[in-house]
Amino acid sequence: MIEIKLSINAESSSQISEAINFLQSLNASPEVSEPAAKKPAVKKPAAKKLEVKKPVVEPVEAEVVEKSEELGIAELRGLLALKVGAHRGAIKSKLTELGANNITTLAQDQYSAFETFLNELS
Repeated sequence: MIEIKLSINAESSSQISEAINFLQSLNASPEVSEPAAKKPAVKKPAAKKLEVKKPVVEPVEAEVVEKSEELGIAELRGLLALKVGAHRGAIKSKLTELGANNITTLAQDQYSAFETFLNELS
């Protein structure tokens, strides 16, 4: 005698009919046994909810720092770096006109005029 073990889904009619066809092809009569009792689902204990306490934030008065309207050398150098590649000759002429050999020797009271000039360049 040959023992054949077959696993099928008892709720799937197509699997049942294929199993019966297979067994009939072997000239054996199918014996349909009761499906194994389902094991009861094991309930996992509910996850404990963690309480997260938010830190208390006390309002702090913000200090109002007004931006100095004076243009600094660093800002002027940054603007110059953007323009110097395409306008080196014009920039050098303007510095000479303002009485400086380079941006370092430019008088601080001339920063505004030089900034205006640089902003007008395309």
